[in-house]
Amino acid sequence: MGKDEMMMGTVQMPKQIGSNRRRSPHIGNPPNREGHCDLDGAALVQRADDTESVFEERMRTYHSSSAPVIEHYRTLGRFIKMDGDRSIGGIAADIVAAVDQFQPLR
Repeated sequence: MGKDEMMMGTVQMPKQIGSNRRRSPHIGNPPNREGHCDLDGAALVQRADDTESVFEERMRTYHSSSAPVIEHYRTLGRFIKMDGDRSIGGIAADIVAAVDQFQPLR
Protein backbone atom coordinates (compact mmCIF):
# COMPACT_ATOMS: atom_id res chain seq x y z
CA MET A 1 0.00 0.00 0.00
CA GLY A 2 1.39 3.39 -0.94
CA LYS A 3 1.65 6.14 1.62
CA ASP A 4 -1.28 8.01 0.05
CA GLU A 5 -3.52 4.95 -0.36
CA MET A 6 -5.29 5.19 3.00
CA MET A 7 -8.80 6.50 2.48
CA MET A 8 -8.42 9.04 5.27
CA GLY A 9 -4.68 9.09 4.85
CA THR A 10 -1.82 11.45 4.36
CA VAL A 11 -3.50 13.41 1.58
CA GLN A 12 -6.83 14.27 3.24
CA MET A 13 -6.17 14.55 6.96
CA PRO A 14 -4.01 17.70 7.03
CA LYS A 15 -6.90 19.64 5.48
CA GLN A 16 -8.89 18.92 8.65
CA ILE A 17 -6.25 18.54 11.33
CA GLY A 18 -4.59 21.68 12.60
CA SER A 19 -7.02 23.93 10.75
CA ASN A 20 -7.94 25.70 13.98
CA ARG A 21 -11.28 23.97 14.09
CA ARG A 22 -12.89 24.54 17.43
CA ARG A 23 -15.75 22.77 19.18
CA SER A 24 -18.01 23.44 22.13
CA PRO A 25 -16.59 22.00 25.36
CA HIS A 26 -20.09 20.67 26.08
CA ILE A 27 -21.59 19.25 22.90
CA GLY A 28 -18.72 18.81 20.46
CA ASN A 29 -20.59 20.23 17.48
CA PRO A 30 -19.55 23.19 15.36
CA PRO A 31 -21.18 26.33 16.70
CA ASN A 32 -23.76 28.51 15.05
CA ARG A 33 -22.12 31.58 16.60
CA GLU A 34 -18.45 32.09 15.71
CA GLY A 35 -16.09 31.32 18.61
CA HIS A 36 -18.72 30.52 21.25
CA CYS A 37 -20.78 27.55 22.45
CA ASP A 38 -24.44 27.70 21.43
CA LEU A 39 -25.54 26.40 24.85
CA ASP A 40 -23.83 28.74 27.28
CA GLY A 41 -21.56 31.06 25.30
CA ALA A 42 -18.37 29.36 26.55
CA ALA A 43 -15.25 29.80 24.45
CA LEU A 44 -14.70 27.03 21.93
CA VAL A 45 -11.83 24.59 22.47
CA GLN A 46 -9.44 22.63 20.28
CA ARG A 47 -8.82 18.99 21.12
CA ALA A 48 -5.24 18.32 22.23
CA ASP A 49 -4.92 15.57 19.60
CA ASP A 50 -6.23 17.76 16.77
CA THR A 51 -2.88 19.18 15.71
CA GLU A 52 -0.56 18.62 12.77
CA SER A 53 2.27 17.39 15.01
CA VAL A 54 0.03 14.71 16.54
CA PHE A 55 -1.18 13.71 13.08
CA GLU A 56 2.38 13.49 11.77
CA GLU A 57 3.37 11.24 14.70
CA ARG A 58 0.36 9.01 14.03
CA MET A 59 1.39 8.68 10.39
CA ARG A 60 4.98 7.80 11.39
CA THR A 61 3.59 5.13 13.73
CA TYR A 62 1.28 3.85 10.99
CA HIS A 63 4.13 3.54 8.48
CA SER A 64 6.47 1.86 10.96
CA SER A 65 3.98 -0.43 12.75
CA SER A 66 0.78 -0.95 10.78
CA ALA A 67 2.00 -0.87 7.18
CA PRO A 68 4.28 -3.93 7.64
CA VAL A 69 1.34 -5.93 9.04
CA ILE A 70 -0.81 -4.92 6.07
CA GLU A 71 1.95 -6.00 3.68
CA HIS A 72 2.26 -9.35 5.49
CA TYR A 73 -1.43 -10.12 5.02
CA ARG A 74 -1.40 -8.77 1.46
CA THR A 75 1.43 -11.22 0.68
CA LEU A 76 -0.70 -14.06 2.11
CA GLY A 77 -3.61 -12.94 -0.08
CA ARG A 78 -5.64 -12.16 3.02
CA PHE A 79 -5.97 -8.38 2.76
CA ILE A 80 -8.88 -6.49 1.29
CA LYS A 81 -8.84 -2.73 0.79
CA MET A 82 -12.14 -0.99 1.62
CA ASP A 83 -13.36 2.55 1.25
CA GLY A 84 -14.26 3.68 4.78
CA ASP A 85 -15.81 6.92 3.57
CA ARG A 86 -19.27 5.40 3.06
CA SER A 87 -22.34 4.51 5.08
CA ILE A 88 -21.90 2.23 8.09
CA GLY A 89 -24.31 -0.27 6.53
CA GLY A 90 -22.33 -0.40 3.28
CA ILE A 91 -19.04 -0.87 5.08
CA ALA A 92 -20.51 -3.55 7.36
CA ALA A 93 -21.89 -5.46 4.37
CA ASP A 94 -18.48 -5.39 2.68
CA ILE A 95 -16.78 -6.61 5.87
CA VAL A 96 -19.20 -9.54 6.16
CA ALA A 97 -18.64 -10.41 2.48
CA ALA A 98 -14.85 -10.23 2.94
CA VAL A 99 -14.90 -12.47 6.00
CA ASP A 100 -17.16 -14.96 4.20
CA GLN A 101 -14.74 -15.24 1.27
CA PHE A 102 -11.78 -16.32 3.41
CA GLN A 103 -11.29 -19.84 4.67
CA PRO A 104 -9.52 -20.26 8.02
CA LEU A 105 -5.73 -20.17 7.87
CA ARG A 106 -4.22 -23.63 7.94
